Amino acid sequence: MLETMEEHVLIRGKKFFGGDEINMVDIAFCMVAHWLGAIEDAAGLKVFEPHKFPR
Repeated sequence: MLETMEEHVLIRGKKFFGGDEINMVDIAFCMVAHWLGAIEDAAGLKVFEPHKFPR
């Protein structure tokens, strides 16, 4: 999921997945991203790897 975000948002220089305006994909991603830290703690998984996703 993070690789997709980097490819479609950061590399293109856009603010959001759909371009310059927020859309449903952005809202859905924010809802998932909000819980990633809790998922890491509860499941003992490492979702964010700083060396892989430095941005």
